[in-house]
Amino acid sequence: MKRWIPVGSRRHRRQLAAALIAVSLCAARSAAAEGTKPAFDYEGMNGDVTIKQAKSRVQTVLRCARDEDVPALVRCDEDASTYFGKRAVLKLEFIDDKLAQLTVRVQSDDFEAVSRGVLERFGTPRRRGLETDGPMPYAHMEWTLADGELIVDERVARFIPAWQRYDYVTEVIFYPASMAKRRAEVQWSAVRAIHDRHIADN
Repeated sequence: MKRWIPVGSRRHRRQLAAALIAVSLCAARSAAAEGTKPAFDYEGMNGDVTIKQAKSRVQTVLRCARDEDVPALVRCDEDASTYFGKRAVLKLEFIDDKLAQLTVRVQSDDFEAVSRGVLERFGTPRRRGLETDGPMPYAHMEWTLADGELIVDERVARFIPAWQRYDYVTEVIFYPASMAKRRAEVQWSAVRAIHDRHIADN
């Protein structure tokens, strides 16, 4: 037989206090777990990933090559990856062996599925609309995450006469905030190196 405990009794207050403590501990554990999750990941990769770590996490071989003009910059790619269940091409840029940019490219037919998956995961973008700064307008979404900026674009790749339509490509690009200054420095170094080489050739 179930024994009832009078509301307001000492025993009732002790049980209520114990229940509140248990709930608080569960909430704290949940918050701690949420805090340790990366703001953005792709197959477990985030802004702190090194080249060695990235190579161990991709599905196939990650091919890498050092930039001729800026040795600190290494570009890597993998053609047989997936993103939200869709086939994708993965491109990574590392500066000083730290992830500086991550780009995922999927077919235009998968744009709706990918963008829907990103929206479900990260919520409403801070900026969304049709961009007109290129040869053709393209869909554009931006998020500001704890680790950096996330961008989803559907761009025109090329016009195919046989199909009488433009071939689009969807790009999901992540820029770790911690590498923003270094990315700018490397980009400027690359521009200077190309300019100096052009001057030397002439």
